[in-house]
Amino acid sequence: MNMLTYNELSTLLPKVIVDYIGQYNPEHRIKMNDVMDELYEYYNIVLCENDMCERPFDKNYGVTGNMYFSRQNFYFCCENCQSYGEWSIGYDFRKSMRRRSII
Repeated sequence: MNMLTYNELSTLLPKVIVDYIGQYNPEHRIKMNDVMDELYEYYNIVLCENDMCERPFDKNYGVTGNMYFSRQNFYFCCENCQSYGEWSIGYDFRKSMRRRSII
């Protein structure tokens, strides 16, 4: 069974979780392998933000985009999805702002 070192874990998971894992006895870490896999999937597997794709992928291997109206990161599975997805998200934002100005 392949065990991850502390440095490898710190690159994969947030620091709070790595510190929490470090509190366990090393013999218990082997038993926690399934839990670690679930935590990795929970934090790193996301859906493509392109509404025409929405494919699950590992966000470490995708493309991250930022929009001018949001502080949130948008994750896309590839550059083609990023191109259309950013346009689509911006279009939806502009459309929602038009509705607010009419009311």
